[in-house]
Amino acid sequence: MFSKIYTKYKPYYKENLHLALPIVGSQVGHTLVHMADSIIVGHFTDTIQLAAVSLVNSIFMLILVIGLGISYGLTPLIAQENGRQNYDECGKLLSNSLIINICVGIFLYILVQLGILFVIDRLDQTPEVVRYAKPYLNLLSISIIPLLIFQTFKQFAEGLGFTKQAMFVSIWGNALNIILGIIFVKGMFGIKSMGVAA
Repeated sequence: MFSKIYTKYKPYYKENLHLALPIVGSQVGHTLVHMADSIIVGHFTDTIQLAAVSLVNSIFMLILVIGLGISYGLTPLIAQENGRQNYDECGKLLSNSLIINICVGIFLYILVQLGILFVIDRLDQTPEVVRYAKPYLNLLSISIIPLLIFQTFKQFAEGLGFTKQAMFVSIWGNALNIILGIIFVKGMFGIKSMGVAA
């Protein structure tokens, strides 16, 4: 029975995997950024700064999921209109999604600035951890708007079936993050060690 089903749908499995695996790779990229940050900080600084990074990454992931979830709505709409060869509608969807994601990014940035930074003081963390956590979260919050702009174009490209490009951007982005993270956190090439402030 399973062999018949496999034989019948074999071409579709290949096409789905061809589309899906690069998407998986680009999604893993979001997690790898925070994992790389934790490894770099844990290796080149102390446990207090590592605790601050772990705390902030856990909080920031909740904020990030909201933004990413909203941006994902574009992909099926683009795929549908592209399949109908309605390219004008694809352009309208892209521009409107860009506006929505920028607005969401601004809202999430304000939420972090007015809400989360205030809440950190009330999480029963040691003052040393909070002292490092606040500026790190402030730096991360600035990245929300550019990230959601990138997500708009990423989801647009994936809706058109171009999934490998976003994966390559995630790979190179992670490589750059690791290299710059080590340089700034450790302090190399004449740059003073910044620790979590980097």
